[in-house]
Amino acid sequence: MRNVGIIGSGIYLPEKKVRNTEIEEMLGLGSDFIESRTGIKERRWSNEQETVEYMASQAAINAMRDAKKNKVDRLILARDLIATRRAYSIGLKVMRELEKSGIDVSDCASLDICNYCPGFVNGLNIAQLMVSSGQSENSLVVASTDYTDMINTNKDFNAQFRDSFDIESDYIVQYSLGGGGRFQPPALNAFLWGCGAGAVVVGETDKNNILGFKTRSSRKLKFDSYGIGESKDGKSFCSLDGRAIYRYAQTEVPTFIDDFLEDLGLTQEDISILIPHQPNPRILKDLSKRLRIPEEKVLVSCDYLGNMIAASVPITYHLSRKSGKINASDKVMMCSFGDSYLTTSGIVFEENR
Repeated sequence: MRNVGIIGSGIYLPEKKVRNTEIEEMLGLGSDFIESRTGIKERRWSNEQETVEYMASQAAINAMRDAKKNKVDRLILARDLIATRRAYSIGLKVMRELEKSGIDVSDCASLDICNYCPGFVNGLNIAQLMVSSGQSENSLVVASTDYTDMINTNKDFNAQFRDSFDIESDYIVQYSLGGGGRFQPPALNAFLWGCGAGAVVVGETDKNNILGFKTRSSRKLKFDSYGIGESKDGKSFCSLDGRAIYRYAQTEVPTFIDDFLEDLGLTQEDISILIPHQPNPRILKDLSKRLRIPEEKVLVSCDYLGNMIAASVPITYHLSRKSGKINASDKVMMCSFGDSYLTTSGIVFEENR
């Protein structure tokens, strides 16, 4: 078995920054409504040219350049296929852009996975297994999120959901943990989402830097789907049970972290940096209070980037590497929870550089 580790990373963020004041005005919300409830200050929204495949390809190119590699053997894509029209492979499009940039993709095979929030961490595990077993020389893991067509800022449309929701006339997905569920109006989803893409390259290293992987299903999840499709004005949307998500993050995630580290013979005190999924800063701040990892070591990017689903973890990782928050030999834990809040997935590694 080969020694493996992360040997490069890259991201792409849309140019457009959307601040809370813009959304609060569009939705008729009070001043400071968004930040006071979530801690999010702004986020990036894509334009028509910044498609999910475009952002993925740019992050992939940047990661390959950072790794100083001119050939890729495996491309693993983590995406969020909420709308049916997104259920198409983008592997060929990403490989075409890699080839245009001078990267050899002649023997590259592409793999699509859809696990929503933990998709990138699951993909990273697949990548390290491929490289360590000799199935590939290197593997490129890319997560790309574009939710602009899910964001609904129409005041009249959102007003009808403030007090009730009629499942017979519209479409919604309910995520409920151990209860009947509580629908969150589309207006309260609009400001959560951010767009962007992150990528890492996994390759052979002098010593084995990836220490372990673990995934676990929620033991309390109930899933009720009332359908998904087009809303009245042509926009698709989903609605999350915010209270249930909060409870999940504060109860099952800390237990998962402890159990995972115990499997590896480690404790929370051994972790230099924790990169959690990025739902919103409020959830992460409260989560950090339940951990023995100092708050300053729990990295947060969603205050200025929003919730980027699978792309949240690799983007936070790359930004922290480049800013000096992550240093060589640091023990880093990525912990992402999602896939309809069905699973938590984690990976622990030593920073290679």
